[in-house]
Amino acid sequence: MAEQLAKKDRQIADLQADLAETRRRLDDVVMTRKSEGTALLEIEHFKADNERLVQMLAQTKEFAAFGKLALDTAENTIRYLNPGQAALDKKKQCHTRVPKSAVTLKDFKGEEEDWIPEEAFRVAHDFRNRFASTVSQALMNQLLADLNKIWRDREKKSVSRV
Repeated sequence: MAEQLAKKDRQIADLQADLAETRRRLDDVVMTRKSEGTALLEIEHFKADNERLVQMLAQTKEFAAFGKLALDTAENTIRYLNPGQAALDKKKQCHTRVPKSAVTLKDFKGEEEDWIPEEAFRVAHDFRNRFASTVSQALMNQLLADLNKIWRDREKKSVSRV
């Protein structure tokens, strides 16, 4: 009888430990979900803020063309493609010599070609993930940049004919 009671006590202790561990895991899941929900909400706010900032840029004479490009894309979203490493090093050298407060509008003139519609980025990287997983993200971005340049040149020619 005493042996059975000891066995039941061990079983109860094990079940209590399992219950405590399950509660701890549940708390972790709840906290993670809250964090993810907060992050998703924050992302939505950032998207709305970015859209508003692009609308504001479209109202300036310096960035009117850029703003219109962004507003002409699906969902009014564009993405900055990181330029090649050489261009990145060049920009880094330029910005390390000059304090950020001294950066002027002309420092952003060359970046126009580095922006693409978000939809194009998503389509290309979905394709890469589904069918060309051996292609690196950097190579896919280079392809997007090259196609973007071709498209921009075509658009400029088309506009100049009008």
